[in-house]
Amino acid sequence: MNVESQSQMAHHQRRLEETIVWCTSQDWSANPAEGLRTAFFRPSEYRLKGDYDDIFLHQTPSQRQQLVEQIAEARAVLLEKRGIARLSFETGL
Repeated sequence: MNVESQSQMAHHQRRLEETIVWCTSQDWSANPAEGLRTAFFRPSEYRLKGDYDDIFLHQTPSQRQQLVEQIAEARAVLLEKRGIARLSFETGL
């Protein structure tokens, strides 16, 4: 595996770890159906729009990838602000 592939894999692993940490840190009992659809994680240009579910339908694959990365970055920032520790998978996922 080359260096670029290793870097990309490490990035995806970090994002997956952040997702797991975020999900395990939430109290899903209040509203489990809406738990993952918090307005905080909406990309900024969609936060005020009402129909969030179709924002990915009219995007190119590259644009969708950028939107997903924006959401992941927002989650990472919130985890850091709240002092929620990251997981560390020594053996990889």
